[in-house]
Amino acid sequence: MKKYSFLVVLSLIVLLFAAAVCAQQSGFTGPSAPGTANGQAGYQAVTVSQLQTLPDRKAYVTLTGNITQSAGRNHYTFRDSTGEITIKIDRHYWWNLSVGSSDRVQLLVKVEAKKNGRIEVEAKGIRKL
Repeated sequence: MKKYSFLVVLSLIVLLFAAAVCAQQSGFTGPSAPGTANGQAGYQAVTVSQLQTLPDRKAYVTLTGNITQSAGRNHYTFRDSTGEITIKIDRHYWWNLSVGSSDRVQLLVKVEAKKNGRIEVEAKGIRKL
């Protein structure tokens, strides 16, 4: 019985240590491939005012600015130097990240133009700058 208890305790220690090591890692930190910006190949950096003029009905782009306030369930007001827009950010994209209204962030977003001319913007990733 003592042997079994020792193995259980040892296993728990190993699991806790492994969890701590994994928690310290926050994604790939190595070099980017040639021709990419910060490892985000193919994602065009745009401003809020440029969102309405995107040529595709559905596009993935990056926005850089500030999340200024919560606008209800999973919706937030995002502002850059050209304007502001409401963006949907699901909880799982926050990854335990704390962001205040004065913190600059970069968002990878999906922009979808609707037939009525309205656009929907949904975050697919968030990074604090």
